[in-house]
Amino acid sequence: MPSLNLRNVLRRDSNRPTFRKRAAILKAAAARVIHGVPSPLGATNPVLSALEVEFKDAIAELTKADDAIGRAYEAQDEPLMPAALLPKRIDL
Repeated sequence: MPSLNLRNVLRRDSNRPTFRKRAAILKAAAARVIHGVPSPLGATNPVLSALEVEFKDAIAELTKADDAIGRAYEAQDEPLMPAALLPKRIDL
């Protein structure tokens, strides 16, 4: 079994950007999203576009179903409470 080399566990991989660079990239991406600026990569991601279309279709179906449930609920006549269940002065 190979032994673990724990002499320099905090050494950063030279292929990864520094924390400052990664934070700057994240901050720039967040600003683009907040302001609605498209990604600088040029083309949109086709997978995300397909998911967006699917999501919008699902929202439209949900809205139609919710409206149908609302109409059915409004059309329902609620029965009146029987007089025997109404509180009377002698019950108090």
